[in-house]
Amino acid sequence: MRPWRTAALTGGIAIVAMVGASAIVPTLTAAPRVDVLPREKQALEDFAKQHQAQGNPADKNADPGRPASVPDPPPVTGLLGAVGAPISGEEFTPTTGWAGWVDATTYEMVWGGWAGDPSSGAVLVAQWTGANGRITPDSDPQLRILPVPAGTGPLTITRVGGSDLVLSLPSGQEVHFNPAANAFR
Repeated sequence: MRPWRTAALTGGIAIVAMVGASAIVPTLTAAPRVDVLPREKQALEDFAKQHQAQGNPADKNADPGRPASVPDPPPVTGLLGAVGAPISGEEFTPTTGWAGWVDATTYEMVWGGWAGDPSSGAVLVAQWTGANGRITPDSDPQLRILPVPAGTGPLTITRVGGSDLVLSLPSGQEVHFNPAANAFR
């Protein structure tokens, strides 16, 4: 057993308990503890500091969080099947849709009938200008309703025949519509 034991360190003075006696003894201030890393870890830390010191500072003016401008994908074309219409279901009952390009204009057509009159048919047309299979970004759609032959009832697109849409009437009869001419045949 040691004849003394350190009870506490206080600002450069140690209180030491001796066997049967106590004394106040001035002590030296201890140097701050330096953590020594293993050699391999220290080599990695030194390399990282050297790499940072040699590198070019990042451009703080750029905004890396903003995505690059990505154009809209080309519109879906062809027979669209059952679609919704940009009009109340209490007014118009859609049956099918079609979208396609005619020259530099894309058309989206929703076929169906007026909800209040089962003997009437109608087509809602939206058209945009564009080029190379893409809609011009600032192009506003032109919306209109095309009249259909009287008494036809709701129309359903059944297929595309050449440059015409082939429509089926509730009676089973077929009617052809040419999107380029916006006319029935």
